[in-house]
Amino acid sequence: MPDKTGKMLVTGYESGRVQIWDLVTQRLSSGFDAHKGPVWVVNYSPDGKTLITASDDNVVNIRNLATGKYDSLDHPNAALCIENK
Repeated sequence: MPDKTGKMLVTGYESGRVQIWDLVTQRLSSGFDAHKGPVWVVNYSPDGKTLITASDDNVVNIRNLATGKYDSLDHPNAALCIENK
């Protein structure tokens, strides 16, 4: 999922890891272990300050990109999509 500027790209992996790539320099900017199962979806908030991830582990994470702090929401099932409004 690219950010709204088109300069950064977020990828999720089966390992539960999420990585943020700088498309200008074509290098890895940062990465973190977000889940205990495959990451099905990553999405930026409309203001671009928050990254939402969902996985097979029945958890949705909401991460503040500036601070790295996050909240986890338990979900009754694996979450396969997140709508950005």
